[in-house]
Amino acid sequence: MVQLGVVQLRATSAVASVNLKEYKNSGIWKVRIHAEDLFLDTSSESKQASLGFFELSTRGEFRYRSNNKVNRQPLEEDPSFLRAKAELTKETKKKSHTARKPLSPQQTIPTESPASSPIPTILPSPLIQTQATQTIPLPAQTIPGIQLPPAGQGETLLPPRLEALPGMDQQPYFESTAPLRQFSLTPRTSEGFNFSFGPRSGNEQALLVTGGVILSVRDVQGIGLLDMEADRVVLWTKGANIQEMMENLKSNKGEASKELEIYLSGNVEVRQMDPPKTAGKPPQTRTIRADEVFYDVKRNTAVALNAEMQFFEPRIPDPVYVRANELQRLSLDKFRVYGAEFFASQTPADPGLKLFMAEAVMEQRKRMRTGLFGNPVLDRTTGQPMEYTESLTKGNNAFIKAMNVPFFWLPVFQGDARDPLGPIESLNLGYSQIFGGQFGTSLNAYDLIGMQPLENTKWRLDLDYLTMRGPGLGTDYTYLARDLFGMQDVLSGGFLLYGMHDTGQDVLGGGRGLNDGHPDWRGRASWRQLFETQSGFTAQANLQLLSDQNYFEQYWKNEFDTDPVQSTNIYLRQDLGFNASGGILGQYRVLPWYTDTNWLPKADLWMTGQSFFDLISYNSQIGLGYGQLQTNTGNVGLPQVSPTDVETDAGRFHWMNEVSAPFSLGAFRIAPYLKGDLAYYTETINNGTGEGMGRAWGGPGVRLTVPFSALYPDVTSDLFNLNGLNHKVQFGLNYSYLATSQQYTNFGQFDRLNDDATNQAIQQIRPLLPTYNPQYGAILATSMLYDPQTYAIRRGIDTRFDTLNDVQSFQMDIRQRLQTKRGFPGNQHVVDWMIFDVSAYAFPDSSQNFGSNWAFMEYNYIWNIGDRTTLVSNGWLDPIDNGARTFQVGGYYNRSDRTSLYLGYREIFPVESRPLTAGFTYIFSPKYAISAFTSYDFGTQMSLANSVVFSRTGTDLQVNLGFTYNAMQNNFGFVFEILPRVVASAVRGGLGVSPGLVSGY
Repeated sequence: MVQLGVVQLRATSAVASVNLKEYKNSGIWKVRIHAEDLFLDTSSESKQASLGFFELSTRGEFRYRSNNKVNRQPLEEDPSFLRAKAELTKETKKKSHTARKPLSPQQTIPTESPASSPIPTILPSPLIQTQATQTIPLPAQTIPGIQLPPAGQGETLLPPRLEALPGMDQQPYFESTAPLRQFSLTPRTSEGFNFSFGPRSGNEQALLVTGGVILSVRDVQGIGLLDMEADRVVLWTKGANIQEMMENLKSNKGEASKELEIYLSGNVEVRQMDPPKTAGKPPQTRTIRADEVFYDVKRNTAVALNAEMQFFEPRIPDPVYVRANELQRLSLDKFRVYGAEFFASQTPADPGLKLFMAEAVMEQRKRMRTGLFGNPVLDRTTGQPMEYTESLTKGNNAFIKAMNVPFFWLPVFQGDARDPLGPIESLNLGYSQIFGGQFGTSLNAYDLIGMQPLENTKWRLDLDYLTMRGPGLGTDYTYLARDLFGMQDVLSGGFLLYGMHDTGQDVLGGGRGLNDGHPDWRGRASWRQLFETQSGFTAQANLQLLSDQNYFEQYWKNEFDTDPVQSTNIYLRQDLGFNASGGILGQYRVLPWYTDTNWLPKADLWMTGQSFFDLISYNSQIGLGYGQLQTNTGNVGLPQVSPTDVETDAGRFHWMNEVSAPFSLGAFRIAPYLKGDLAYYTETINNGTGEGMGRAWGGPGVRLTVPFSALYPDVTSDLFNLNGLNHKVQFGLNYSYLATSQQYTNFGQFDRLNDDATNQAIQQIRPLLPTYNPQYGAILATSMLYDPQTYAIRRGIDTRFDTLNDVQSFQMDIRQRLQTKRGFPGNQHVVDWMIFDVSAYAFPDSSQNFGSNWAFMEYNYIWNIGDRTTLVSNGWLDPIDNGARTFQVGGYYNRSDRTSLYLGYREIFPVESRPLTAGFTYIFSPKYAISAFTSYDFGTQMSLANSVVFSRTGTDLQVNLGFTYNAMQNNFGFVFEILPRVVASAVRGGLGVSPGLVSGY
């Protein structure tokens, strides 16, 4: 391998020729190389060829390195040497040196035309010393079809550094025609400036300007205007009349030149206005301050010593700073720094958080947006390939420092230059009586291993240690791909793997988890994916694996309570047009402690809202499937939730239809309808034979709605923020008479009503209810009044085809809105000042409602007193002996400075729960805040949950100290967090899998 700066040449065989006499006369090494089966990389271009001739020039050192012992031997008969000797002799006799045309991929580099061979040179400068380059590894792949850029756009290095430092790189320079740049000088102070001439070297002449100078350069490619200030400036030019240039710079005329090299010292400041990267966005300003700067305007490269670069990024509220012992500008959007600190802070003199790297390269480059399989993504408007700007920082020996104290080290770093944290996404320290000490961190896996991220993907690594439980390790990966096959389709999803060694004891509350004999190695695996196409095709896939029954609830509480069912399935759906669609579901229960259904498979066909003659509306669903209802095996001895939770295998066919003919009669909207379902099960559960059975269910009904309104424009109040009132009322009635030929208790409950977490909670709490609630516990545990299927039938839910039965009911509701206008004159908007809804169910046949004609009397009340103050109350009543009833009242208040307050009371009968809940966040000052939450149950006379968090927000860091107590688990804990201010809101909520904290997945 041969290297000169960023130019790298690798070949299977090569012969190099050096003329020592020419070097002694000129001081320039000229190395002529004949190479076979070669790969050439100039940083801006990569090519392969079978044959090539090269001439490399440098004023630095010429070094030869070998990993093995060098053996001297004659080569007069070696075929490669003979071919190289003939070509080198031929090339030496050639005289022309015109520029080479760019090569096509795999094109052989011609040797018969010496004029096509580029001759890299380094422009001399009087104050510069050079050293040899270091060998760097060759890229793993070629990049065909890239044109060599003109001067000023390539990634060739500026002239060498001002000091001879170990490991200094030399860069080749490809001659080309550079555009004229306009220069002008103005005094930095009122004292003006002085001119003097430096020594001439060949056709180079230096001009020294002192006294404080502002040098403006116009027409710089990719920048436009460049301003430089310094106490002293040295200008080098080639072939120009230095006296004439000095006179022009003194006048308003200025000077025009193709080539100019500038050295600045003393309070140097370089300012440039970068053009916007995206149309419609403002330009970005970049400022460099340094002790000394060397700038080659022709090649748009520079070197700065003891430098500080400041720029702005849209994603970061504070300016970004880079301080370095040495800063090199390699091209328009590429920099190299040595001994550098990166930070974003409101107090740049003393940043609280910074990233240090011994050496790093920062680069912004445009890349083509591609799909998952590498195909280009096209703009739907223009049809052209879409591009995006990539900001990369690559470095080594990286430290992250907080308050100048290093706390994280990486030997190699690669990440987004706009990300101030590097690989660290969050850190936490905590303690609880269940988990002990908690130590955790989430890392960006791409940055950690120095890998360039794939577009629209995120890869995270989680490391945790719990002193009372054990270590944990996990990773999650999310992805999003668009236009996979040149169409408007979207593929999104992600997977999660997490495992731990847990030698502790679970505590779930209510005596659960103790001595459960969970395995020491615990964890989960999760994969979810969604694929959607413009043609209306949708594919969903889910895979959920858990090590044991308690693990999910103990360590992933939020997801256990609120996220979708942990099922494993594949679902396909296609839009068929004409308001019709079809789908097929394959599902398999892999978690044995849940009662669930295997569908092997189930297919459905829907038609929704199909209109005939603009008079009749038709809805239909046809379903055919084979189901295996499997009861849980993890809760041995616990009662099932419903009597129909029985293990059974059956094929099921059903056809649900609804026909309605809506019409208007004055202000009334009336919709008579007829609905029904025909079904057949190949196996039943309660007829004693297990044979198949058919069922017919359905009947007539009618829906009626009528609206009312009254306007009161004269009602105004400054106290209640009223500007007129509009009272809107809508009365609704739904009567239905539905009957069935077979009772629902004959069929297994293949279509589940509750999710797995709810069913598990019901199963586990029922045996404990007589102990915790002696008065009503037995009723709650055994009465059919609280069976989910009974509730669904009385409520009129008809989307669970195994839970259909005889029912005749009236469903009535009155929905009211009091609306007013708010806002500045001319910019007012309508808001709901007050909302009050009531509803009730009536059953003509009381035997269908446990002996009562009324059920489900509900109300919902909201009073938006102001834009930031709201009172709420809601409740419902089942007027049956021991029927459930709930009541809740509360109020919200918040301010623009994030101060907020909530106070609420709730009562649930017959659970005998009456909790009073309060929560508030108070901002003492821009720096200090407190958040607190408490809930006390007057029914059980127990404090349910308590937490308080103190926060200090500094210029760069946010520090949180919190304390918690959970009486259900008898668990006390605290958490201590240090978060970067720029990302505090993004990582707030914990580490995801870190036990005892809020789950982030």
